[in-house]
Order: sequence, then C-alpha cells, then structure tokens
Amino acid sequence: AYLYGIGGIGKSETAREYAEEYRDSYTTIQLSVYSGDLKALIAGLKFSSDDKTGGYFEKDINIRYETKLSLLSKAMINNERTLLIIDNYNVEPDSDEYKRNVEVMKDLKKTAYSYPFHDENITE
Repeated sequence: AYLYGIGGIGKSETAREYAEEYRDSYTTIQLSVYSGDLKALIAGLKFSSDDKTGGYFEKDINIRYETKLSLLSKAMINNERTLLIIDNYNVEPDSDEYKRNVEVMKDLKKTAYSYPFHDENITE
C-alpha cells in the first residue's frame, strides 16, 4: 500500500495511527525511515532471530538482503503477519534510484505483507 501526497499532510502520522489501531492484527510491526537505498533498508531490518547469530555480521549486503527476505517469507508461511512502514520515501518515479528500488518492491510483494510507503512523489 502507498500513502502519498504533499509534505506535511500527515501521512506518517496516519501510518503510525493505523499501526496502533490494528497492532493486534500483526505479529510484527516495524517502522523504518528510508535513507536512499531500499535494498540496504531491508538488509538492515532487525529480527528476533538476529540474536541467534552470536554477534556475527554478514558484510555482503546481497546475502543480508536475501536472508531478510527469507525471514519475511518464512513468517508468511507460518501465518505471521508483518507490517513494515517505510517512512520518508521521497523518490521521483523517473529517477535511477526509483528504478533500482522497483526490483526490491517486487521482492517484497512476493512475501505478501503490508508495506505502506510514504511518498510525496508517487502517482497512480
């Protein structure tokens, strides 16, 4: 799902209110702030299973990314519901950054979760 519109109209607050109102409908709710690289954002998500790695940190972002997608997919298979709110996603649709992120969005869609993006530039 996408919340979009001009800056300052309350998209972020609406998403937070939604998360609060429907928190019993989700197993996990994460709020992340977009900072230029959607793949890095997904690769950097924190899960409770991260504690089981004994402090090991995978340096390869592609491996971290695939691991996080796998965790999201496993959660779906186990009927867990995850709400990932990505705030401040202000990317022009005709930019290279947007084109790079499209592949990540496709990967996320395959996991069948709710991912509200807040964007002031997305058009239908």
